[in-house]
Amino acid sequence: MVSDSFVQKQYIKFSEFYEKIAIKRGHFQTQINLLKQFINSKPEINNILDAACATGNVIDNLSNKFTSKKFCGSDLCEVFIEKANNKYSNTNESFLCTSWGSLNESFTNNKFDLVFILGNSIMHVCSIDELMQVFLNVKLILSNNGYFLFDFRAWEKNQKEHEFNLPYKNPVIEFDLQGNNYSYKTTYKLNDRHCLEHDIQKNGVDYCKINLSFLKISINELIDLLEECGFCNIKFIKENNKYPYHLFIAKKCK
Repeated sequence: MVSDSFVQKQYIKFSEFYEKIAIKRGHFQTQINLLKQFINSKPEINNILDAACATGNVIDNLSNKFTSKKFCGSDLCEVFIEKANNKYSNTNESFLCTSWGSLNESFTNNKFDLVFILGNSIMHVCSIDELMQVFLNVKLILSNNGYFLFDFRAWEKNQKEHEFNLPYKNPVIEFDLQGNNYSYKTTYKLNDRHCLEHDIQKNGVDYCKINLSFLKISINELIDLLEECGFCNIKFIKENNKYPYHLFIAKKCK
């Protein structure tokens, strides 16, 4: 089992280089491109929550594009939230440290027209029961007919092709940070969960390992769970060149 505290500890270790790696891999930009297109297609969306906002880069970019809309961000990792608040304290975004299990306590019911959890984040949950609770809490804070977007990794494809660093197609990522040379390689293992070990070196020397794991669940199970939790108009989009993860778009049923 994976606890909130374990996930938070791993991301605290990750926070030192998180932005550098995400920018190099293109993850921020692919999310921004997807969300810009979606928000443009839904003029009724005005209040938006990124419920796995990390350091806030995605919604900061979106708020500059959609100046008439209100953006909020939340994340389990308090270090990420501190970074977001420090960087964007003079903008119209607000960032709150809260778990998905507390979304309905941290935000009022029917508040958001769009809630999204991207970057393969939602599959950090311990179990299907916990995922159901996340869905129920998201539904509570969505407005009537509000939209919910989340994604997850196409594990079978990545395992076969060893492309864990998509869309940056290289088994090793190298980057500079504060005058030091880092390299980053990911190893995949499958047991009762999908497991990734991120092996980071600093100036050619082992620096740290970050261990993350993800729930095993099928597409059909996800559809059934969404329907059980009160979502409808469920759309599943397979990963492609423009967006490297599987994507679900669902609407809150009245």
